[in-house]
Amino acid sequence: MGRMGRTMELARFLVVAAGSTSLFCTTLALDPSWVLRVKDGDTFVIRNAGITNSEDVRVCCVDTPERKAPGFDDATAFTDRWLQAGPFTLTVCKRDSFGRLLGTVTREDDNLATALLAAGLAVPYTRK
Repeated sequence: MGRMGRTMELARFLVVAAGSTSLFCTTLALDPSWVLRVKDGDTFVIRNAGITNSEDVRVCCVDTPERKAPGFDDATAFTDRWLQAGPFTLTVCKRDSFGRLLGTVTREDDNLATALLAAGLAVPYTRK
């Protein structure tokens, strides 16, 4: 099975694992072509090889401005550029209260959440 085949199998696994109350996490190596769109600075949509055509992903541990709030456009553009810059890793352990995959997004030693915080485009997420 080639790399794409393994990635597709992992994506199918992601749908099952993330939707359950399992005690394990799954990690996917993705490239920018998996990103369908960026909704805001902390949420983006990826292609899915499972039951649905797409999955919303919420970046763990940060909160960025919502639509029409100051900083929304900058945070959204930053996340889009970061995701399009090359292959990245998505680690998912659960879903949030809205059903989105809640994940850590990294590329080598870079972490999207940390990058958003360092750029002043996000604040640490606190449950409301």
